[in-house]
Amino acid sequence: MTNFDSREAMFSYQLIMRRMMQVASSWSDGRPDGVDMSMGIPVHRSILGSALVALVAPLAFAGIAHAAPVSAGDVESLPWHSQISPSPRQLVGASDGYLVYVTPTTSAAEGYSHLTVARAADGSIAWDAFTADPDSRALSLVGGYLTEKIGDSTYWPTSVRFYDVETHQLAGEIAVPTGDTLVAVGPGWLLTTHPNASPATAVYAVLRRLDGSSSTMTNATVLSSIPSYAGTDGTSAWFYDQVGAFYQVDLASGTATVVPKPVGLSTWDTVVVGQKAYYDIRDDGSSSPTDNGSTYTITAIDRTTADATTTTLSPGLAGGYPPVFMARGDGLAIYHQQVSGDDGTLWNVDLAGGQLGAVVDQHLSDARVMGVGKVATVTSTQLPAYVSTDDGSGPTRVVDLPLSNLGASGVALDGTMRVTWDPTEGSTIDPNAANPSWADTTLDPHERITTSGGVTLVNDLNSNYDSTTSWHLFWSGGSRDVTATNAVLGHGGELISVATDSGTSVQRVHSGEVVASFGQIGAGVDGSWVWTQSGGALHGVDVDHPDTAAVTVPIASPNPTQTSVVDVRGRWVLLRSIDGYEVVDTLGVVPPYALAGLNPSFAPSAPQLGNGFVVWGRWVYTAGNGSPSGTAVTVADLSLSHNTRDLVDPDSGKAPTSYTVDEAGSPALAFVGADYQPKVLHLPWLTTAPSVRDAAPTLTGTQLPPTVVGPRGGTQHFGWTFAAGSNANFITSYIVRSEVRQYPASFGSWSTTSSPSQAALDATPAPNQQICAQAMAVDAEANSSAWSRLACTRVDAAAPKLGSTSGSARFAIQDARGGVTFSYRATDDTAVASYDVEGRYAAPGHGFGSWTLLNSATTATSIHRTASPGSEWCFRFRARDVWGNVSTWSGMRCNSLALDDSRFSRSSHTARVRSAVAIAGAYTQLETLDSWAKTPWFPKGRVLAVWLIVKPRGGAVDVYWGGRYVQTISTASKTTHRILLILNTTGSGAVRFVQLGSGPVGVDAVTVER
Repeated sequence: MTNFDSREAMFSYQLIMRRMMQVASSWSDGRPDGVDMSMGIPVHRSILGSALVALVAPLAFAGIAHAAPVSAGDVESLPWHSQISPSPRQLVGASDGYLVYVTPTTSAAEGYSHLTVARAADGSIAWDAFTADPDSRALSLVGGYLTEKIGDSTYWPTSVRFYDVETHQLAGEIAVPTGDTLVAVGPGWLLTTHPNASPATAVYAVLRRLDGSSSTMTNATVLSSIPSYAGTDGTSAWFYDQVGAFYQVDLASGTATVVPKPVGLSTWDTVVVGQKAYYDIRDDGSSSPTDNGSTYTITAIDRTTADATTTTLSPGLAGGYPPVFMARGDGLAIYHQQVSGDDGTLWNVDLAGGQLGAVVDQHLSDARVMGVGKVATVTSTQLPAYVSTDDGSGPTRVVDLPLSNLGASGVALDGTMRVTWDPTEGSTIDPNAANPSWADTTLDPHERITTSGGVTLVNDLNSNYDSTTSWHLFWSGGSRDVTATNAVLGHGGELISVATDSGTSVQRVHSGEVVASFGQIGAGVDGSWVWTQSGGALHGVDVDHPDTAAVTVPIASPNPTQTSVVDVRGRWVLLRSIDGYEVVDTLGVVPPYALAGLNPSFAPSAPQLGNGFVVWGRWVYTAGNGSPSGTAVTVADLSLSHNTRDLVDPDSGKAPTSYTVDEAGSPALAFVGADYQPKVLHLPWLTTAPSVRDAAPTLTGTQLPPTVVGPRGGTQHFGWTFAAGSNANFITSYIVRSEVRQYPASFGSWSTTSSPSQAALDATPAPNQQICAQAMAVDAEANSSAWSRLACTRVDAAAPKLGSTSGSARFAIQDARGGVTFSYRATDDTAVASYDVEGRYAAPGHGFGSWTLLNSATTATSIHRTASPGSEWCFRFRARDVWGNVSTWSGMRCNSLALDDSRFSRSSHTARVRSAVAIAGAYTQLETLDSWAKTPWFPKGRVLAVWLIVKPRGGAVDVYWGGRYVQTISTASKTTHRILLILNTTGSGAVRFVQLGSGPVGVDAVTVER
């Protein structure tokens, strides 16, 4: 099986949901109440076949990140090939009395390594059980303590914990105050800087001890918030800034003493504390990444006399890493490490001669300062590697470092497993043998190894492996090279698919004969069959048997013409599109199976087809984090149920980074565990896919909620029952989809759930919310029923809508029944059940009373009330529906009744004239200048309404209200008739009409709006 390029990638689960939406929208144009969404299209003949990927996938993959891991009993761990020395940086810390190094393990509980602390005096083990990752936990060795920085491990941790390496107990913890910067961690103490109040740009040093005490060194004020730490000898510690101050701290008293700066030294550069002298080392910066050709100016200051001497040193070191100066004995040494990792050298520095002195030790992979004048080195050019200590008298071998197992870097499986080992070995093993053992080969490690049918394909890492052009084919008795941008060995080892910039060809492995060419498209090869995609369909041809009919299979993906064939095995084709990967059954029985979590351009490893199963890698994301938090590898059989397991190495609890299916056709995978041990996963749980499809399930019954419920409706139950298409089949899952809207707005997107046991939905609609749902059933052969008819339920929590009101006019005359009428109406989306009507009344000459309930819970839509002339009625109403939802009160509608002139007082020269146009059949006529008519008392009002009789030669009249002039009105008109004038004025008291001139004036009635 081909190990496809690891830069192949995964599409997200959103693809499945997007596909579901595309298919769902194709089944119905709308979702109103009562619309029939059912269809009778056979699954394998419609788009439902591809859509079922989306609909069944939530059942199979809804918790894919939580899929059960493979059984540990199904994993066969093959023996280790050999052992090697550990990596160069196996020594992770050194102090005056102890050494700490990493011991490799294969235990997931110990994170594949734990720290071992050895006594520097004799190499005996002080502590061998502190299991941790030294980088992630920010662990350091200081004196007799392992320290752990909590929080930011660089400059701003919140605290530092101290573990006693002899007792293995937490000795205590020192907090780092907010705002402080950590300068150094010593045995039982911290040195921090603290911001100064004035000037604000300065900081001062603080010594914080494990017993809780602290000493503030205000005289040690520096201008850099992160000064450099120069070391400690157990009684003193030194630090300096690069502006000009160098301090010695007495650890007992917590006082800081300024170390005098020699004449001619403007600032301190890099300071090394020796037993007899301080060394200021200044790099002239002339080195390059390839030659390390710096010249150093070294100033040695005698710690007793303060005498200073300056030397120029040009060590002439070539390549490797920048050299490191360290005190050794009572002198100075320099360590230079080559990139190879095991070719470092430690020299003495001849300060008098300004040159490198004698070689102290060589062929080193590491060197570290243990204390003032003491050095620890690691020699790893032999097995086992070992640590030496040196106080100036020469290296003394103290402790041997544990060996590591040689790790596998790549695997291929074709009955026999082929493994490449890091760094330069290759070997094969038969995992099915009674006692599997390794046989070495001459094959060097390659990025990619493929074996099938006794043929091996590798690519050439001597070229740029990101664009490999050189490929090599090997078989018993022969070999040949292939030039291609990509090459895929076909299953069975007969054919190879070769891609170049000009197109894709399929060649015979042994001869190189081209049997098919396809332009730029990809091809999948299985035995003598070649499969490609063109025109939105799969095309299969048997190149060894031209008489065999070619096979064409339509692709039901959303974008069939934008797919390409990745791999083929038997009836299964692995397709890749811009959206992701899916496995297609060329028999059309098993619906297309989308590989969840894959993005074609971003994946930790690519999918592979096995014999009846598929395996793929994907990124794992933590909620709320946009970056991957790890990887997972999923194995699923290609049966209808798609039994799924996560490939987890039982020894590590982690997913492998390299794996391959067995090209010999067994249900097995080879993989490299997280501990780099080669292993085989057997798959006894695989099940076989059927080759013939049965009848689809049908809907047999429903239990559905009412279409509309009241605001106290609570939880509503939707239920459907289905029957399998035949007695030999059974239903395996049910799919329910629902949609929600705030009635009557539009629906949102579908929400889809799956259940293996029932088609049901319990939902509690919110007020004025409508929920619609439907279901389908899927049987063991992946046949799906038609969707059930869409069922909806809605909570009616909306009050009726109030309509307009009608009835007597605003300024009215008593009707035939001696009063006024108020009419009203409301509407509701279910039904209006009843009305409440309130009114308030103002008698003639009086103001309004309070609102009074006139009708309660009535079905009547009008009301009549008796009203005296000069009085006023106001009405309002509210409505309730059948669920008890009650509207607010309507606005009020008021009727002010006319006070007829028969109630007026009059002066002389007035008369009552009978007339059909008058309100009561007669009106008062003012006949001479200054004649008048006056009403009874009116309460305070905001509108004055007067009824006058106008006629030819009618005169003018002044209107007064409460003695205040309001307006002059002319009553002249071509015809005789009654008019109503609304005077927008306020007032109270009697209304007086006074004639002007000689023309007569007809006054009929008056009222006010209170």
